Amino acid sequence: MSYSEAKAGARLAELLALELGLAPEQAGQIRAAAALRDIGVQKIPATILYKPGKLTEADYQTVKNHTRIGAGLLSDIQGTLGEMARLITEFHHEW
Repeated sequence: MSYSEAKAGARLAELLALELGLAPEQAGQIRAAAALRDIGVQKIPATILYKPGKLTEADYQTVKNHTRIGAGLLSDIQGTLGEMARLITEFHHEW
């Protein structure tokens, strides 16, 4: 995912939060937290991320772990923003 795609996704999360009636401050925190949602991808081997062709089941399981890895990377961030960032990062692929 490119920086511009991550930025656009974070902005969309903010707009959805506003549409749902959240306060602008809360929506801004969601935007900041959502920008970090794929931070765990940095720990996935490039040989898997950029593998040409179809991923093996083992590769796919490794990629799926980026959510838990990312949540772990954010575990030291305190407060509401930290909690939002961890939750968004860990569960952004749940549905």
